[in-house]
Amino acid sequence: TFTVEVTDGQQTAQANLSITVYAQLQITTTSLPDAYEGVSYSFTVSATGGNSANYSWSVSGQPSWLTIDATTGELSGTPPAGSAGTYTFTVEVTDGQQTTNRQFDLEVKQPVPPVADFEATPTYGKASLTVTFTDKSTGTILQWQWDFDNDGTVDSTDQNPSWTYNNPGWYSVKLTVSGPTLSDTCVKEKYILVGANVYYVDGAGGDDGNGGTDWSDAWKTIGKALSVAGDYDLVLVADATYNETDLDFGGKKIYLKGVDHNTAGAQPVIDCQSNSRAFYFHSGETEDSVVDNFTINNGSADDGGVIYCDSSSPSIINCTFRGNGAGNNGGVIWCGNSSSPRIINCTFRSNSATVGGGAVYCDNSSPVLTDCTFDGNTADSGGAVYCDNSSSPVLTNSVFDTNMASTDGGAIWCGNSSSVSATNCIFINNSAGNKGGAIYCNSSTSTLINCTFHANVAIFCGGAINCDFSSSSTLNNCILWSDSALLGGNEAYADLGCTVTLNHCCVDNSANAYGGGGTIDDSNNCIHDDPRFIDPGSGNYHLKPTSPCIDKGNNTYVSGVAEDLDGDKRIVDGDGDGTDTVDIGAYEFTDIVYVDDVSGNDSDDGLSWVTAKKTIQAGIDAASDWWLVLVADATYNETNLNFNGKKIYLKGVDHNTAGQRPVIDCQSSGRAFVFNSGETEDSVVDNFTIQNGKVEDTHGGAVVCENSSSPTFMNCTFQNNETVDTNGSDDGEVGGAIYCSNSSPTITNCAFSNNSAADNHGGAIHCDNSNPTITNCVFVGNSANYCGGAISCVSSSPTLTNCIFTGNDAGTDGGALSCTNSSNPTVVGCMFSGNGAAGGGAIYCFNSSPSITNCIFNGNSAIDDGGAIYCLNSSSPTVTNCLFNGNNVAIYDGGAIYCNYNSNPTVTNCTFSDNSTGNNGGAIFCQNSSSPILNNCILWNNSASSGGNEIYTLAGCTVTLNYCCVDNTGYAGAGTVNDSNNCIHDDPQFVDPANGDYHLKDTSPCIDAGDNSLVPSGVDKDLDGNPRIVNGTVDIGAYEKQ
Repeated sequence: TFTVEVTDGQQTAQANLSITVYAQLQITTTSLPDAYEGVSYSFTVSATGGNSANYSWSVSGQPSWLTIDATTGELSGTPPAGSAGTYTFTVEVTDGQQTTNRQFDLEVKQPVPPVADFEATPTYGKASLTVTFTDKSTGTILQWQWDFDNDGTVDSTDQNPSWTYNNPGWYSVKLTVSGPTLSDTCVKEKYILVGANVYYVDGAGGDDGNGGTDWSDAWKTIGKALSVAGDYDLVLVADATYNETDLDFGGKKIYLKGVDHNTAGAQPVIDCQSNSRAFYFHSGETEDSVVDNFTINNGSADDGGVIYCDSSSPSIINCTFRGNGAGNNGGVIWCGNSSSPRIINCTFRSNSATVGGGAVYCDNSSPVLTDCTFDGNTADSGGAVYCDNSSSPVLTNSVFDTNMASTDGGAIWCGNSSSVSATNCIFINNSAGNKGGAIYCNSSTSTLINCTFHANVAIFCGGAINCDFSSSSTLNNCILWSDSALLGGNEAYADLGCTVTLNHCCVDNSANAYGGGGTIDDSNNCIHDDPRFIDPGSGNYHLKPTSPCIDKGNNTYVSGVAEDLDGDKRIVDGDGDGTDTVDIGAYEFTDIVYVDDVSGNDSDDGLSWVTAKKTIQAGIDAASDWWLVLVADATYNETNLNFNGKKIYLKGVDHNTAGQRPVIDCQSSGRAFVFNSGETEDSVVDNFTIQNGKVEDTHGGAVVCENSSSPTFMNCTFQNNETVDTNGSDDGEVGGAIYCSNSSPTITNCAFSNNSAADNHGGAIHCDNSNPTITNCVFVGNSANYCGGAISCVSSSPTLTNCIFTGNDAGTDGGALSCTNSSNPTVVGCMFSGNGAAGGGAIYCFNSSPSITNCIFNGNSAIDDGGAIYCLNSSSPTVTNCLFNGNNVAIYDGGAIYCNYNSNPTVTNCTFSDNSTGNNGGAIFCQNSSSPILNNCILWNNSASSGGNEIYTLAGCTVTLNYCCVDNTGYAGAGTVNDSNNCIHDDPQFVDPANGDYHLKDTSPCIDAGDNSLVPSGVDKDLDGNPRIVNGTVDIGAYEKQ
């Protein structure tokens, strides 16, 4: 406030004025919270400075569904389905005098499906009991509905409520969580016990003369507590050893719970000292009579070594039973007369019964066994469980390992109209001295869902499953693998009148897998491939990410089954195809990291598409051994990706656009992958395009595999990758796409195009002391300045199967394949067409002897020697069932094969026709003590400008032809051509050689004119894949007349 005065010399005037000076106007909000599709979004942008009373807000460039309140600055709207992505827009605020703006990024995500879960504390106590519930749910959640007694009434909508229970009893609790479109419910049965009274037992410090009202007043014996306690009383038993037997609940609903009062983590032990059993239930006890958290040893009785249930159905929870036995039945538990005990999370180890059921025996009873382990139990029948007389046990999420029956049913015996049901169970290493290494059914049925059977053994029949006497077994989504039976039915045996039905199973159907005179039906979507367990030798039966069992089950069989044997979600999308499908077997593959360059963020957890990582390396880093990393179709400008030794399956999927796959574009700034930590075939790269890798003065334009690293590449395209020399010296610029040093990767269904080693070897792949396996791959237009336009091998012996080499080029030798320094690759079923080099248009061999079978060499060319194959310096390949046609040498010798310096290939059942050379040897040329042998071959209509249309031999060389069809006017040179062994010299009568058809006409003299003894051992197919020998005698040439 100040005064302003003005005067004209005569008059004077004054005024008191005020000026408000505002701070600089600025938007203080720096980032926006994420939005979710279908979820109403609201966030108020903040500002300081200026005249806040006059703030006016506006927004520009925003998505159509987003608006701003001009007065408050509140952004609001609901992102529609399909709007996930990042939106950039500008928010502006003015007060009429000042104006400022800020640009924001708003990320819209797909809502994560909610998964309900919760915890409570305490879970037991005396009425009135106040319990605090903690929400552990995950996903996008907008609403919580709690039902604290599961009576159908919503008791609270708070996220983390408390509730007071006033009346004694057991209470189940239900939580339903809801997101924008989905909801999920978690029910925990009998989760809260509200006791009428709480009593205390301490075998170490108690006294039965006490009142049992607290630990200082504890009783000494469990029997004392059971005699005093009543319905819904809680008896807490301290960790100590109790030598008590025949404990009796007397029909009362008592909760007998062991606790670690004396030593943290310890469990009370009931040691029966082989005097009798521990518990006797005979008064109609129900599931509200509970034994929880005890170790019980050395129980012994005629029936039921530890627990005897007669028309009673108690709950047995969290107990361990070890070293107990029965003189007759039920080494641990005997159930009779319609008893249905609940047995949850218990371990039965090394128990025995003389007759039936080393752990559990059922007579007209139906126990429910959940989350149990049966290990090393023994009996005459039913090493773990014996079911008789219309018993119907229900087994869920349980493990049967190394149980043994002297006669039948290594794990389970089921007889006399009984019916066993098992879901998410695993049966491994069980054995039977007679039948049914895992399960034996006698006039009974079994229904097995998502179970795994492995390495079970029966001395007679049915390594995994055996059905006798009109029994039937139905297996859904199960694995049966590597089980064995000496007399038949390694996996399943069905006696006459019995049926085993397998639906969506993975089962070995090889010889002796099935046995018996009954019906074994595996026609409903079963697969017969190795399930690929992670490490069965160490007991790890989880699926590798490359398992054929992933997403191959049927969801209808697991209706209502929420979890697998691990407690993980039972149905997930394990192969990245966008559809949740159950796996086959007990374990669901759930270890997945998601990567999406379009919508991902490396700060997110990567455990769903909604929270995907942005970069591939971040996805790899977030994964552990045996995880799957799903990479969405997008372009990733990453280099030097490194698995760091992890066994990870990196798989590209068409998440964003159907039919597309991710592209790793190195932008000529390095290579894509480095494998240098001993990776194995279980480190997998699948379904990527890898392009524009470029390295200077080093090796491996796209990939380096060294230090005994042998990953797997599947369904990938390598294009326009290169190694270049910038300093003028040889720095090993080899392997335009892939470089292997002391490493042997597996490469399957891949394409290599326009890759180059501009100043060295191996336009696509270079192998140094490595033996990669390369199958069903295509090599097109790759080039090397020196050797191996597609592949170069130095002291390496790769296996090449069903590959195509077209239009590859080498500046010196081996337009497609170069083999040097004792490289002996195996080449089967490959096509070499239109490749070129100075020497060896298709293949170059230096001191190397590859095995080449069932291949076609067509239209390859060399400037100097060997239009198809060049053999130098003691190279002696074996070439079988191959066609050489249209190959050419421009200047010198050997239109098809050139042999020099003690090179002696053996060529069997091959056809040479229409090959040519500008000098000598239209088909074969030999010099310097080279002496090839040709068996059952055709050499016809080849041409040489100077001499030897078919064969040219220099002095000191011998070409031996056995049972061949050869134009004997086409020999030349000072060496020897020996065709005295049953060779013929008539036109072989090809079907249509002008159009490339070199099959034999019906009138060909080559039919049945070969020698069977010359066909290499193990060769039973011709070039077409048809039988190699028809009508008893092999034909001459590559094709057998059928």
